[in-house]
Amino acid sequence: MNPHVPYSVLFGAVVWSAVLSGAAEPSEWGFVPSMKEGEIPPTHQVLPVRLEPRSNGVLKFEPRWERPCAEALKSNEIYKLTVRARAVGSGAVGSTALKVAVGSPNLIRGKIRPVFKCGPVLSSEWEVFTAFFSLSDTTSTNKLSLFLVHGWGDAVVEVQEVQLESVGADKPLNAYAWKGRWYAGQEPDAAWRAEAEAMIATNRMGTLIVQVIDGQGEPLSEARVVIQQQRHAYRFGAAVNSQLWRWIAPGAESDPQLRGAFELYRNESGRKELTFAQRQSEVRKYFEVLKSDFNYVVLENAMKWEAWSGNWDGFSKTHTFALIDWLHTNGFEVKGHAFVWPSWNHSPDWTEGMADRPEALNRSVHAHITDLGAAMNGKVVAFDVLNEAFNNHDFMDVMGNEAMAGWFEQARHVLPDAQLNVNDFLLMSNGGHWTEKLDFYDQLVERLLSEKAPLEGIGFQSHFRHSFLTGPERIWELCDRFGHHGLPLICSEFDVDLANEALQAAYTRDFLTAWFAHPDTQSFVQWGFWQNSHWLPHAGLYDRDWRMKPNAKAYRDLVRGAWWIDREEARTDDAGQMSLRGFLGDYRVTVYANGREVVLENIKLKKSGTALSIRL
Repeated sequence: MNPHVPYSVLFGAVVWSAVLSGAAEPSEWGFVPSMKEGEIPPTHQVLPVRLEPRSNGVLKFEPRWERPCAEALKSNEIYKLTVRARAVGSGAVGSTALKVAVGSPNLIRGKIRPVFKCGPVLSSEWEVFTAFFSLSDTTSTNKLSLFLVHGWGDAVVEVQEVQLESVGADKPLNAYAWKGRWYAGQEPDAAWRAEAEAMIATNRMGTLIVQVIDGQGEPLSEARVVIQQQRHAYRFGAAVNSQLWRWIAPGAESDPQLRGAFELYRNESGRKELTFAQRQSEVRKYFEVLKSDFNYVVLENAMKWEAWSGNWDGFSKTHTFALIDWLHTNGFEVKGHAFVWPSWNHSPDWTEGMADRPEALNRSVHAHITDLGAAMNGKVVAFDVLNEAFNNHDFMDVMGNEAMAGWFEQARHVLPDAQLNVNDFLLMSNGGHWTEKLDFYDQLVERLLSEKAPLEGIGFQSHFRHSFLTGPERIWELCDRFGHHGLPLICSEFDVDLANEALQAAYTRDFLTAWFAHPDTQSFVQWGFWQNSHWLPHAGLYDRDWRMKPNAKAYRDLVRGAWWIDREEARTDDAGQMSLRGFLGDYRVTVYANGREVVLENIKLKKSGTALSIRL
């Protein structure tokens, strides 16, 4: 088959590209519900498919409709997926999503492992959604199926037409524009945008008043005042790969272990022409970009128990301390992550040997908190004490839930000045409708506070994989829900893993805008920024060759553009005053009058306002 000629992918024994609703002999879909072993699947369903909502708040890929591909997809081609769907029922508009996935029919731990997923947000009218994807060279393209799954919301989902076709390999993936709405509030004229702008003006700005007087205390008019922002008060951060530091640490060139790691890296990455000096150069670029784009850092892995205890190769306490010193020298605040990830899978192997000795296990956890916390006292401004407790609860199963408050108390003992946080995932993500987990997290925070644990921040990881994107107004609803605890809300691990760079950038802009606008949020941390050092294949802000992707531009256009006072100049009035509405943070104020110049650094603009009187 000519790869340049579009063709429809075969599903079963038919070409699945026709309008199937109302056809004399519509194609069949296999209905694959959640079944117990030995049960017989029900009869096949036909289009239009009708997906009932799940009201229990449990995220499952069931019930689902699955259709196997009769023809293997190819890794060097781009595929166009078209779906015609709607939501039926009360509250349908913008509150219901359809999950469409291409993946292996074999489940792993009850989940579809997709090579592509997308999540159109439906309205009560029939709409056509179009998405494009390609398969990586490492993807197994045999025995793939296409799945339809109810995403979230209270309405019934109806799917009338589905088409999957190859469009060849002549153009890059990002040359194809997606069609449809992929998150609520995506529209350029969505009402939430004006509301967000007003919220930002109220919550993130203050008034700076500068009065200039002469030696006798009289006001000086026409004095020239220049105001330049130096730093945001808001924490805009990134997770840093501390292992990269070793490439530029003193003595790196002569380190035999690093030389061995370099050869391994070249082979595994396929960059066999890369020289050691080039590797060092790109790592130096990494830290230069870190300085230009962020003011807050969390070490991605260096403080996890396994790394800190020396069980993971490539981690060194010496390098960790040296990196933290460099971060402090360059004006960063640092957060620690994480004291307790309460699972056997995320702790040293020997901890599982204490599964029948709760007191011994708890002593070991406390000893770890003491060791790591004492080493970081004075070096971090915050620390994630408890990580992902909903999915990882081996420790609590052994010790009881009451042990958790003790971990916070021990952390407070060794870190008297650091903000102590909880952290978890899939709360803001996937539409923000996993009610079972949301309820758990709410109750966890309430429990810790009722037990007088020194909990001071609530972390939301916010990994958005594929395109199950939560609308800005739903983000606000969740912030309101957890804001009632009176603690700052932290976006602790943000990323958007989309090959569609335009949609990725748009959602990065809109999520960040909504998050920054809400009064209860304190920080926004991206879980990596360079694609060559990122845990997800498409989520970086910069690609492997340091091209600034559209999502990086969207981020910088806000943080260093719309929300930044680069330079403002004005003259004082007859009262010797000038004023400026600016974003909260540190400013440089320079005054020129009577042939003199006065420069004030790091003037803090507060929400309540800041007033300066400068005598010349």
